[in-house]
Amino acid sequence: MPIDHKKNQRDIAIGTAANYGGFLFRLSVRLPFLFLAGMLFGAEHYGEYIFATAFIESMGVLCCLGFKRSIFGFLEESEGYKDAREAARLVTACWKLALLAAFTCAAIVFISASLIADLLNSPAVAIPLRYLCWALPLIVTIQLFLSGCRYRRKIRYEVFARSVTEPVVLTLAAIAFYFAGFTETGPLWAYLLALLATCGVAAFGFRKSFARPEFGSLKSMSAALALLKRAAPTGVYEFLKMVLDRLHIILVTFFFSESVTGVYGAAVQFTTILYKIGAGFEPILAPVIAQLTNRGSGQHLHEQLSKVIRWVMSVEFLLLVVFVLFGRNILGAIGEEFVTGEKVMWILVCAVAVQSAFMCNDLPVVYRRPSWNLWIILVLLGINLITAFTLAPIFGPEGVAAALLITHLSGAVLSSCLIRYLFKVWPFDLQSFKPFLSLFTSLVVGYLSLNNGLPMLASIILVIVSYAFTAYRFSSTAEERGWLKRKLLSRIAA
Repeated sequence: MPIDHKKNQRDIAIGTAANYGGFLFRLSVRLPFLFLAGMLFGAEHYGEYIFATAFIESMGVLCCLGFKRSIFGFLEESEGYKDAREAARLVTACWKLALLAAFTCAAIVFISASLIADLLNSPAVAIPLRYLCWALPLIVTIQLFLSGCRYRRKIRYEVFARSVTEPVVLTLAAIAFYFAGFTETGPLWAYLLALLATCGVAAFGFRKSFARPEFGSLKSMSAALALLKRAAPTGVYEFLKMVLDRLHIILVTFFFSESVTGVYGAAVQFTTILYKIGAGFEPILAPVIAQLTNRGSGQHLHEQLSKVIRWVMSVEFLLLVVFVLFGRNILGAIGEEFVTGEKVMWILVCAVAVQSAFMCNDLPVVYRRPSWNLWIILVLLGINLITAFTLAPIFGPEGVAAALLITHLSGAVLSSCLIRYLFKVWPFDLQSFKPFLSLFTSLVVGYLSLNNGLPMLASIILVIVSYAFTAYRFSSTAEERGWLKRKLLSRIAA
């Protein structure tokens, strides 16, 4: 069956637009949680929460056994899975294996929480680990069921689960638990309740996407067990990738106090906004890349990846400018003790901008040579550990952040070279880097306006206007400018 490239483009555009719409709503709810958590629970308890969620979410990726991404490649390989019932049976069989792994890991973490905390020189985090280890079954359920929805290209359920249900329940529950007297464990209970609600939405979306799937069926269990061996390298890779994403938080906990982790974690939470920009493409891009890897050409792959890199940079660089110019004011709004994280924020936004722009580079390798990604991530973990242990004693938390920046730059280079080797194309072109013009222009405009005594609000407006003008004029293609004009005119006419 020939690939419908126009449909792929349309699905990517619609799916990403839906993700970004949900992301904006998530941001409007999650930001109040960040400010409230810092103000209500303090830097120390917030630091414990940040560490525990980083640790447990890394374990959650391991418990998915590689099925979260590999499932798209498996379902694309056989025409038999074009039948929604057969596809659902395979996804639910994979979910049952992941659920078994999740309960096993939860029991291990619960028993060994004190030992883990002692190894990290932070005994206070043992209690948060014992609470949140029971989030693991919820995490794998959310991941596998939403992966099934993505395969059916039903992005709305992921948007509602991740961008509406989870942040709304988390924020409201945190406030409720605080006023109910849970001044130390409130964020932990709120996190568990938010995941439980998200799990319910994911299960509902999976059921609607596959027209009454057989949750209790064991018909595809043998196929899932056979696929487990093939998915294992991807599972280990995804786990190590999550460890790499969270390792800097664990290292800050190891080197410094919980209150320093809380300040560092606040800066990290703001930078996740940039991370989500790249992640917004992945849910719908994953099945498209799986299709292109199996039946497409290197040129088609190049076109998709280079376009995504440019789009991601065009959006995230504006936020990078805002965080660099106004980071002190943003952190100061949480509390005076968080202002010390300003320099950490500067370094982290640059690190996450690199990671976000090249985030989808590993997808083609997952479907062509999954074990190769594993070797890259091991190299990057080594780079991160060596640079962090070198820089942290000299520069403090800023040294840990700098180690992350060096690691993500290395990852972008290595993944791009790997795609070049496997598919004979680069994942970018000269057009991909045009957003740098908008970045430098708006940085200069913002710096000059602030230094000339312009009010902060006026400076922000100038930065946004200068960035938007240069991005529209130089970063976008003629086709994209035409599309934007048509959309704008249709909005005005309406």
